[in-house]
Amino acid sequence: MIQDYEKQKVVLSDDARKEREAAIQVKQDALDNFTRSVFGPGGQKEQKNSQLMQPLLDKIHRAIEAVAVDGNFDVIFTLQGIGYIKESFDVTDKVLEKLADMED
Repeated sequence: MIQDYEKQKVVLSDDARKEREAAIQVKQDALDNFTRSVFGPGGQKEQKNSQLMQPLLDKIHRAIEAVAVDGNFDVIFTLQGIGYIKESFDVTDKVLEKLADMED
């Protein structure tokens, strides 16, 4: 469509040229919208990838937790960060209490 327009634009009237340019712009906008909906953040590709990967990630997490419990590990690190930490090491409540004290 663009190549045809480029070849013909010198012989087109101003109105015909503007009409073709508008049609090309509409098509380009539609393509951009489609590309964003499929490949953009939160797009179909990302959603499908999450849908397919989640069962595997859950299985890996269960395996890490089983190894930790069976081997009596306190912490297991993975390449992404902490894969497992014993609940007794969770200090979230203490941190929240300290934050509440600091606000007063």
